[in-house]
This record gives sequence, C-alpha cells and structure tokens, in this order.
Amino acid sequence: DGEGVQSLFNRIDKFQADRGFEIRKAGEYVLDIQAHGRWSFTIEQPRPTSGEPAPATITGKRSEVSPFLALKKGLSVFKYRYQGDGSFAAFLTDANGRIIEQLVNTLKATDGSTPVKVPEEGIYFINVTADAPWQIEATAFPALSISPTNLLTASERRRMSGA
Repeated sequence: DGEGVQSLFNRIDKFQADRGFEIRKAGEYVLDIQAHGRWSFTIEQPRPTSGEPAPATITGKRSEVSPFLALKKGLSVFKYRYQGDGSFAAFLTDANGRIIEQLVNTLKATDGSTPVKVPEEGIYFINVTADAPWQIEATAFPALSISPTNLLTASERRRMSGA
C-alpha cells in the first residue's frame, strides 16, 4: 500500500544492530535503506515456545534483541545498568512484537529499575538500543495477599487484642 510501517534505525556511522517488531498483516514489504557503502540485512520470523524464566540477567554491548524470556502475569521489575554516554533505551515486547512497556530511555550512563505489569503469562523479549555495555535483570514478584488486619497500626492491634 506504500504505507510506512516502522523506522528501524537512523544512524550515520558504521554499526551493527538487531530489532524485533510487529508486522500486523501478511503481505509484501519493501525495505527503504539509504546508505553509503556496503550493507546487509537479515529478516527472521521466530516463533518461540519457551524462554528463560525470571529471574534472568541479560547483557550486551550494542543495540540488540534479548533472548526470549518466559514471564508470568503480574508484577515484574527490570533493573538496568548502562555504562555509556549515548542513547540507551529498552522496551519490553511480547513474542508478536507488540511493545508492552518502555523500561528506560536516557542519553547517559544510568542505574535504575522499572516495575512492569505483565499482562499475561507468555514469551517476551527486550529491544535494546545502546552503544556501550548494558545489563538488564528481570525479576518476577508474586502477588501479596493482604488482609485488613495487616493494615492496622501496632497500637490498633494492641487495642483490638485487649492488651
């Protein structure tokens, strides 16, 4: 149809990178690449049925797609560290290429974490944009069961127990 789907990269220097993304409907597509010099491009369509369960630590040195992760529905926390001076961005993405949550987006070295509500149990990956060493640790947290008595202050508990 001639409609743009997604800009994968916008770089002016030599680089190597990977990117996972969603193609919403089957059809024929054209890559619009503007480059000076030699280049190559590989297209893969993985259909993962398993992934590394959390907790999982992923490391890299450039823009790439993480190994597949098996995440449970609920809260997961993604701790990250970046040791560069340029762009660092990471997006949790489902196995179909749909972005679930932006984990980080910065232009300098950083340490931090982002909690994410994983919508359903399944296979996910992280799209990372980086020019220097990085690390992301995914940790799942079980749901807490809280009863109303757990929310009472110590003095309220003593009063209720007759002490």
